[in-house]
Amino acid sequence: MIGKFLGQIAPLIFLMLGTACSDGSGEMQSVYIPMPDGVRIAADIHLPESALADNRVPAMVRFTRYWRAMETEPPQALDDPEISFFNSKNYAFVTVDVRGTGASFGKQENIWSVDETRDFPHVIEWIAKQAWSNGAVATIGTSYGGNTSENATFDPPAALRAAIPRFTDFDWYTSILFPGGMKNKIISSEWGANVYALDMNDVSIYEKPRLKPEGFKIIGVRPVDGDHDRSLLALAVSDHQANVHITELFSNVEFRDDLISANSLEDPGNAVVSSQRFRKYAAGAHVPTWHWGSWMDAGTAAGVLARFASDSSYGRHIIGAWNHGADSDANPFLPAGAAVSPTTDAQYENIFNFLSPLMKAESKVQQDNRKTLAYFTMGENAWKQTENWPPAGSKKVRFYLAGDNRLAIEPPIESTGSDHYSVDFNYGTGPKSRWTTQLGGTVVDYGDRRTVDDELLAYTSRPMDQPLEITGFPVMHLYLSSTTTDGAVIAYLQDVAPDGTVRMITEGHLRLINRKVSDNIPEFPVFSPYHTFLRKDALPMTPGQTALIAFSLLPTSVLIEKGHSLRIAIAGHDKDVFIRIPEDETPVYTIERNTENLSYLELPVIEQEKTDAM
Repeated sequence: MIGKFLGQIAPLIFLMLGTACSDGSGEMQSVYIPMPDGVRIAADIHLPESALADNRVPAMVRFTRYWRAMETEPPQALDDPEISFFNSKNYAFVTVDVRGTGASFGKQENIWSVDETRDFPHVIEWIAKQAWSNGAVATIGTSYGGNTSENATFDPPAALRAAIPRFTDFDWYTSILFPGGMKNKIISSEWGANVYALDMNDVSIYEKPRLKPEGFKIIGVRPVDGDHDRSLLALAVSDHQANVHITELFSNVEFRDDLISANSLEDPGNAVVSSQRFRKYAAGAHVPTWHWGSWMDAGTAAGVLARFASDSSYGRHIIGAWNHGADSDANPFLPAGAAVSPTTDAQYENIFNFLSPLMKAESKVQQDNRKTLAYFTMGENAWKQTENWPPAGSKKVRFYLAGDNRLAIEPPIESTGSDHYSVDFNYGTGPKSRWTTQLGGTVVDYGDRRTVDDELLAYTSRPMDQPLEITGFPVMHLYLSSTTTDGAVIAYLQDVAPDGTVRMITEGHLRLINRKVSDNIPEFPVFSPYHTFLRKDALPMTPGQTALIAFSLLPTSVLIEKGHSLRIAIAGHDKDVFIRIPEDETPVYTIERNTENLSYLELPVIEQEKTDAM
């Protein structure tokens, strides 16, 4: 989601003041666009020089809830690389404060609400009718803005030719807010407080040391042109007083059905529009779309794969080893600070090449039904491409939990055997994880995990006799009993190098009362045991009674080199990400590993040729 809030807003790259653009392009205008219900939406229009010479140009639009622009004292005019790039390609670029945020009027009663989504076709049509427009518009965005980019495809006007959603949340529940049914406090608390402050035009958050700018003062969101006394801005912000505080919105949410999800754009305006539920609308609209995600960024890769597996029309999909936003590398097999690959410039050049045939003034270019996925295999450090998921040649390989903390390819032969783990509520993954990067695109760097694993229940394989490629969703099967009726299990998949270095690969989660595996058909492709996370399916543990706990880890693509070992490390909490479960008890888990109760890790192993995907 959820914000290039610290990654984009903190450096102020959204800031464009005055009528002259800082990147040397043509002109910036700031206006209100009226919606059918009378709500006025604030938009900044950045025109290339070619548009000022009576040429009609295509347009990109970015719908954001993180302020389309800021006002400072003294005035600053800092560069936005995305705007600069597309202006240099003779594209107009429009940035929009979504309803109830920034300088726009209206209210935000939910995240990705129906009301917000209904605005998008009207804004796109308005852009297409401007004198400088050639009638072709594409959406683009990262995080929350990536979701809005995709949401615009659910009821697209003819002018919408393409969408570039980057690092988005396919399923609000499992992708980011409640992975495995466990509440993510980073989003529900810290992100919630930050965006609420932005909605109220409260700049106090910029007093935080990591956000406080040097050399100027932030006044607030930038008013539209002509609002010299900020009276319109004041009226807009007064509308925002009715906004929901995200922390309060999710304070009583535990299960998927505790929050109203929309089934159509005819549903109540405050219902949440979830991408996984609206895929049928996108499929029918056939808007060419390029989805971006990362193996190391929350659940964004899982969302890309769900879309890829369900897409029936032309589209592109890509999964790299990046932070949230792909402006830094997150490949654990490269040194910290390694250059991002492809570079940011190369990423935008590829996006431009994808868009070019679609953004002509004439009607939509006919596309075939070919869909592609480019993905990066860490460790091997190679780009690959497929038109199917799982990729050809995929097979399942089991590694069994065994005595002496071993991860063995052979099943156990002992009729008894178990291990005990008392949950350590002081354990955490630190400030540079796949979850913290969601709060502003900070770097992902778990470091060497060898000493951290001493706090967990870890099982390690013998060194590999030959390289092993894992591409897909690892699945954990644990026969587990607990001393409490509820709790959480987190499984970390790691690479152990011959010198003892331990690298984080991926992780999976399950709140124990969500352990029921459903026979129902899921709403979207699922490559692992299917948990509904509905209240009616909650199943408390019976203390002392062994139950099968089966759940997937987040997907990955990694090559475990010859001589390296695999490790699965099991925890019951991550203090840096999730709320404590249970709140006031300390569970002790017993994990069975014997002939009667086989606990194992199932890995998707594949052999596939490298291709030049980028």
